[in-house]
Amino acid sequence: TPTATPTGANTATPTPTPVAGLTINEVCIQPLTDNNLDGVVNAHDRAIELLNWNSSRIDLRGYRLEFSISTTANLCQSDTDTSLTYILPRYSYIAANNYKVIYDESLVNLVGETFDMPQAGTVALCNAAGTLLSVLHYNSQAAGTCWAKVPNGGNVWLFNQVQSLGKLNP
Repeated sequence: TPTATPTGANTATPTPTPVAGLTINEVCIQPLTDNNLDGVVNAHDRAIELLNWNSSRIDLRGYRLEFSISTTANLCQSDTDTSLTYILPRYSYIAANNYKVIYDESLVNLVGETFDMPQAGTVALCNAAGTLLSVLHYNSQAAGTCWAKVPNGGNVWLFNQVQSLGKLNP
């Protein structure tokens, strides 16, 4: 009777994971509340929430958020339009198992101009080497709602979720 001859060890292919558990976790484009606490509800209250669900602090120096008005954009490329690129400031950190909320008013591109998050399009989180870590292609939202990962930090984006910036997504 024939017998099977082993051809080598079976090894699992590792699944790529976000750098140290860092992801875009919530995107709020149509705010109804004064998220940035400046006393006015306006476009500056738009926000992106990052989540570090790892047990270590992450240094965000050189990381960037890239935006496009296209919902099919490939971002984190060297030829990306720099007018919609925001580099996180030097000395930016996100604590272990914590959130960092970035408000629209703080978005300054590579040539020093401020810009607003597009009403619909794509947002990507890239590390300093230009590696894509997290991305959302989004359409416009109902006022007061957000795109959110459910469960918190997971792989599924849900539309028109109750805003929960800086907290566990419902």
